[in-house]
Amino acid sequence: AALISGALDLAEILLRGLQREKIPTAGRHANLKKQAENLRRLVPIRLSDVYSNQCDKWFQQWRQDRSLDSLRRVASYNELFGQISKDRFKYLNFKAILVFVTTRDAEKALAILLSIKNADAIAPHVRYSIAFLQAFKGQMALAERSYTTAFGLDRGGEVAFEVEEFIAWIAADHPDKPQLHYCLGLINLRGKKDAQLAARDFKRFLALAPEEQFGQQIRTAKNHVAGFASGADAANEDIENLNVIPLRANSSSTSR
Repeated sequence: AALISGALDLAEILLRGLQREKIPTAGRHANLKKQAENLRRLVPIRLSDVYSNQCDKWFQQWRQDRSLDSLRRVASYNELFGQISKDRFKYLNFKAILVFVTTRDAEKALAILLSIKNADAIAPHVRYSIAFLQAFKGQMALAERSYTTAFGLDRGGEVAFEVEEFIAWIAADHPDKPQLHYCLGLINLRGKKDAQLAARDFKRFLALAPEEQFGQQIRTAKNHVAGFASGADAANEDIENLNVIPLRANSSSTSR
């Protein structure tokens, strides 16, 4: 009940107390033995739910305040979760985020994500994260292929909004990684279907990126910016034409 109501600290206290409780199962309490065993089997499952919810709660808090305390709590609860849960996907996904955020070790974080097996390996969160880490390392051809996979999995674009926020934060902290603005452009263009924001991101990329390092991406960005500009000009002309109504013709029409 405490877990369901969101009282996570209380839920953990009660469940840990149940783990330590000496439940009498002999004599007149013999009929409790089966129930006690069932309760004890459920405790790790419910505790893993508590730790999972605590991870989510403190990760959302970290997204708001970017504090070291929030990050430490995520790390602590994620390790507790990993010790008792069979959900390796969630544990490893958080582990990779924590490794990158605390050390900027993209290679190690990428290795953790690539170790995720089976259907979990094609979750959109994982593919977006792999694409980002490849881009951070400068492996843009690999990153673009990974982003294409991520966009196909994230059909509604819900995950794109979350990853955009994270990449924008990292890009502001790493002016030496202009390719992150290109990633933001791709996410806005293909994940969120927002050509205007994509053009903004591509312009930032073009202002910072050395052509000898990101030739293909620079060509792609230039093409989109030029296409968006010509499309915007055409749209403005259409609006101006719609607003041009001959006054005399309008007057004669009214009189008739």
